Amino acid sequence: MLLCGAGLLAGEATASSASERWAPVPLVQQAVLDAGYRPGGEGGQWPQAICVDPVDGQFLLYGTDVGGLFRSLDGGKTWSPCNIGYHPRGNCGFAIDPNNVKRALAVGANSLEMDCHGIYLTTDQGAT
Repeated sequence: MLLCGAGLLAGEATASSASERWAPVPLVQQAVLDAGYRPGGEGGQWPQAICVDPVDGQFLLYGTDVGGLFRSLDGGKTWSPCNIGYHPRGNCGFAIDPNNVKRALAVGANSLEMDCHGIYLTTDQGAT
């Protein structure tokens, strides 16, 4: 997974012994819960896709099945919803432009047939 390869776990999550190779990285902070994110269940925000910017690893996009998109601007330490103008709610993939990390594509889809499914472009790292 890209999280380890991009060095995103440095100091943020640690394994408790040498035999443990994976450690959880919390994606949900209280501010995200306050904004309406509820992990698990129907409308469950199951993880579908994650993408890390190839320049310095600070910009990340995280997509869920039906719970929308989230972004991090600090290498995964904190996350916030980024759904303004993004109507599918679900996501199945991303691509971040290696020549301009403010630009990214999101593939919008979920299990329901909807006219809003398709490819969406952000030019400001999902801010608007």
